[in-house]
Amino acid sequence: MRQISQTFFSAALTLGLAAFSLTADAALEGPIPTKGMPTVASFGSDGCAPCKLMLPVLEKLDKEFEGRVAIRYLNLTDYPELADYFKISSVPTQIFYDHTGKEIGWHVGFIDEGSIREAIDGMLAEQKKTDKKAK
Repeated sequence: MRQISQTFFSAALTLGLAAFSLTADAALEGPIPTKGMPTVASFGSDGCAPCKLMLPVLEKLDKEFEGRVAIRYLNLTDYPELADYFKISSVPTQIFYDHTGKEIGWHVGFIDEGSIREAIDGMLAEQKKTDKKAK
């Protein structure tokens, strides 16, 4: 699997359908992946109906898991160069990273809240096991 470098991209919370939008000039939220916590990076675009349907779910989960899981939405309409960097060929696409920053899975297409929650719960459980072993 391809390991993403610690290049800093930042996400700023905004209102409306663009619940999260990428800003290239301010490190507001941190890198993708966010080392030290599981990360869900969701890639979408303005013209993508499934992406728009997922935004409220991502925003809800971001609030619920704040401080434990980094949830990022990257709008490829605004930042098309990220599609090449992350090798995104279709939207929506989600990339899941464990707490060490290792890429652990991809999903292409709409993904429901239950499936995202299941993936997050699995990543948190794995982090807990790893943290116990380290002590």
